[in-house]
Amino acid sequence: MTETITTAAILSNGRVWTLPRPARHHNVLAEMRRQGHALTAFDEQGFLTSDGRFLGRIEAAGLAVASGQVDQEGLAAFPNLFSEDLW
Repeated sequence: MTETITTAAILSNGRVWTLPRPARHHNVLAEMRRQGHALTAFDEQGFLTSDGRFLGRIEAAGLAVASGQVDQEGLAAFPNLFSEDLW
């Protein structure tokens, strides 16, 4: 099975935060704040894959194109992937 992008995610202090799709990064950020997690400048927005890996926006864009989830011309801000590109 080909690995694909499954959810928007945020990596913060070694922990990956995510919500089921079609949640976007702002939804994940709101949940983090709701749970009392302090956001930092080092938090990284990205995605989780079907294999459970966290990928930053650039690496996730490459996987999304390679897996056929989106074509490169369909990306809003190549080389970065945004959840709006997928759902």
